[in-house]
Amino acid sequence: MATFTISGYEIFSEAAREVSDIKAAQLQIVSPLGQATLDFSYASDDPKSAEVSLSDYNLILNGLHLNDGVLPERIELFNLTWDTQTSRDSSHVINLAYADGEGWRDCIFAVGNSALPDLTDPAEVTNMLNTAQFSVIAKSEMDQGFQIQLGDMPGVSVDGVIHQLFEEEAKERPDLFHFFQPSDAEGPDVTEFDIVTRTKENTQGEEATVVDIWDIEPAFIEEVSFDDFGG
Repeated sequence: MATFTISGYEIFSEAAREVSDIKAAQLQIVSPLGQATLDFSYASDDPKSAEVSLSDYNLILNGLHLNDGVLPERIELFNLTWDTQTSRDSSHVINLAYADGEGWRDCIFAVGNSALPDLTDPAEVTNMLNTAQFSVIAKSEMDQGFQIQLGDMPGVSVDGVIHQLFEEEAKERPDLFHFFQPSDAEGPDVTEFDIVTRTKENTQGEEATVVDIWDIEPAFIEEVSFDDFGG
């Protein structure tokens, strides 16, 4: 199992979309089998809709499993682009949107591209959101279609074992299985029984000679390919 933890913000806004309060938030994505990706798909073809469904997810928001509390009205995933004093930045943002009276409580986290800017002052955040650009993420922007690379999220911390680590290790590890059988070529008539016997023949206190089977002349053994099992 692996747990991917990221920090974000809980933004409270009024009906007029004025930000009234901001709190720090934490999102944990728990992968029971240790996969490091999270697939998602958009719920609508409407270009103005960023609502998504996630595949096989376990989300813990501020320490509470999503299914154990009030469920969000929708989960959105969009590209957020904003201007800074010197440049333009963008983030892939996941938003857990909750109805809050006549306003909204949006829990936003960067899951790709740049980290979110410092969002602490409600007036500055209102201005930033009013001037920012929101768009649905194009499939070409994702590494493998609509998929979040959990280990690449900005500021992510990882606990547990990631399954992909074992996959990479398996690719690099050499095959340690070897198959041998005696050939018809002439060679020393040595068997495993002879090797064991010869190590025990010396009973006069002299140093015994131990024959290692891997020291036998190569002519004695022949490597077998898988074709030899075909009959």
